[in-house]
Amino acid sequence: MLYLFAGNNRSLILQEALKWKSAFTEKYGAENVVHVSNLEQISAKFILEQLLSRSLFSEKRLVIIDGFPFAGERSFSGAADMESLILEHLSKIPEDTLVVFLSENPDKRTLAYKELSKCAEVKTLSLEGEDAVYDYL
Repeated sequence: MLYLFAGNNRSLILQEALKWKSAFTEKYGAENVVHVSNLEQISAKFILEQLLSRSLFSEKRLVIIDGFPFAGERSFSGAADMESLILEHLSKIPEDTLVVFLSENPDKRTLAYKELSKCAEVKTLSLEGEDAVYDYL
């Protein structure tokens, strides 16, 4: 199952991800949770292993990928390759692996966002207007 947490407020996105992470850890154990916080420092092989491999000792796994789809400009040199690699393997992710993508202000015009939003459940976590900001604070 695929989920996309996107919006204009990084704090709200991270809070939601941490809720999921702690609930999943409590139920299935910390060894079944992987949080990739920087795609620039992760190899393509590692990403593929996390997305496509099945868990041996648990019925489910949670993989959180922070910063994908990219917001506007790509932040590192291999970003286009990483983007195409992830998009290419979205349909091959096993049902017992929950993948949560976290993206602050993703560019909705890009192919990555469009492809991901077709197959993932999108949850928008944004603060719209001054009143929402004051209520949040």
